[in-house]
This record gives sequence, structure tokens and C-alpha cells, in this order.
Amino acid sequence: MPEVPFSLLRFEAGGPHAGLAAGGSLCLEGSRLTARWRLDGDLAALSIPEPAAAPLRRDGLWRDTCFELFLASPASPGYREFNLAPAGDWNAYSFTAYRQGMQPIPAAQRLPFTIDRTAATFTLTLQLPAELLPEADGPLVAAACAVLRSGDGPPSHWALRHGGQRPDFHRRDSFLLRLEP
Repeated sequence: MPEVPFSLLRFEAGGPHAGLAAGGSLCLEGSRLTARWRLDGDLAALSIPEPAAAPLRRDGLWRDTCFELFLASPASPGYREFNLAPAGDWNAYSFTAYRQGMQPIPAAQRLPFTIDRTAATFTLTLQLPAELLPEADGPLVAAACAVLRSGDGPPSHWALRHGGQRPDFHRRDSFLLRLEP
């Protein structure tokens, strides 16, 4: 399947990080999904820590700069969430419905992702094996998101679509990307 490109929109019209562009692509090939996020612009203001010597599975990664991927079968209310921090920490959750039944995905022993960074570009690439994808007889729907933070300032929230009064990446109406098997 060809890459499905995406652009992320900032939730706050006049909020922080107005000078950044965020986007990426998804590609489902055989039993592997490749997700790529890219930030372009003045990255010096962002909180992007150096890679950790020993990345860990951790909760609460969204409190700092974090990249998120949501995947689901269109026929099921359940979905999966993957969180990736630039330092290398990560987590993977399964939900039975909107914000319900959250459980760590036991098969996720680590999330293989890489980072490429220059002064003006940051790219994070995730390779998800088949055992971490939701069960589906057909296509998958997906949402890619990001939380970007600068020091102690407020974060900016980036998603394909913002449908509520506050940022909420779990909203199924923001799972806009369709991935054919």
C-alpha cells in the first residue's frame, strides 16, 4: 500500500508553537505498519530531550513532548493507542470503547522507533509489527497526534482534526486515515 500522508492541525489558534509545521505519513505493508511524524520549523523552543540510555515503558508520556498513534477496525468500538517520547520511552494500550477498558498491550515488549533530528527538522519513525495491530478483517482507521511542550510553558496539541471544546485525541471522529491491508 502506498504511504498515506497527513498534516496535523494545532488546537489553539493563537497558542504556542505557531511557527511549526507538523505532519507525516502511515504505510501498511504486509504485516508491518510504518508511522512517521515530522516537525519543521524553529525546534529550539521545543522540549525534546536527548535519547535515554535505557528507554522504559511508562505512563503519562503526554505530559511532555509525545507523539501518539491511534488504530482501530471500523467495525469495532475498541482501539489501540501508542505513545512515543523523543527520549525513547513508550507505551501501548488497548481500549474496549471510547476511553473505556484501558489495558497495557502485553505483546508490546518495546516499540521500535528511531529519531532523526537537525536544527530545523525532527522526524520520528515507528515500525509496528502485526501482533501489535488491532484485529481487522479489512482496513484500519488511524489518527496521528502530537503534544509539544516548551520548558514550563503550556503544551500545544496537534491532531488530524479537533472536534471538541478541548483537545481529545481519543475521539473516533478524528480517526481520519484509512489503511487498506
